[in-house]
Amino acid sequence: MRKKMKLLIKQQVPIIFQAYLWDKELRIHGYADLILRNDIVFELFENLPAKFINLHRKSQKEKKYFYVIIDVKCKNMKVGNNTDFHIRDGKSDHEDYCFQVTAYYNMLNKIIKQTNSELIIPDFSCILGLNICYEVKGNVQKTKNCFEAMAFVYHDSKKKDEKKRKLKDYNYNMYTYLTDKIIDNANLIDDVIKNGGNWKITDDEFKSFFPKKKKIIFLGIL
Repeated sequence: MRKKMKLLIKQQVPIIFQAYLWDKELRIHGYADLILRNDIVFELFENLPAKFINLHRKSQKEKKYFYVIIDVKCKNMKVGNNTDFHIRDGKSDHEDYCFQVTAYYNMLNKIIKQTNSELIIPDFSCILGLNICYEVKGNVQKTKNCFEAMAFVYHDSKKKDEKKRKLKDYNYNMYTYLTDKIIDNANLIDDVIKNGGNWKITDDEFKSFFPKKKKIIFLGIL
């Protein structure tokens, strides 16, 4: 399966459905809903932000493609505005989706480097919902269909949200934060396999593993 995925990327096929991705070092893997080449994204979707358009023009000029990770959700997606459709600006509540697509993004980039492909690496991924919702002067607006716009998750280190930065460095260090969590979980699984039979889960030290009522961050790949 890994050989096939590497071959698809090396051939720069335009559409990869249920793309198998992995990170050997972190011992994680998963299936991205869609990986689309930029020319396909440009053909299918309206209202693409300037960051995509500029990179797409560069792609055409240099005759090099780039891939876009697209995570599909059967619900409306909230973004802060209808300019860059940025999902990570403090006005949305989709942290779990952002973590998931960030993991896919970094796994894909590692695989691209392994194939020695000449693909351009973008600094964004997308989440495709039923509709995109955003506020204009206090009024909630909504797109008419899923092809009118997508929510964008930006992975570059320049776009920072100071409120979120004080909280957990979500914006500019999301993958580092995610990596630490993955390593902790992998070590926990190793410990369960080795010593789990001797654990007493009623002990206070296990309270941190109990489900929280308010919110559970779901990575979707472990």
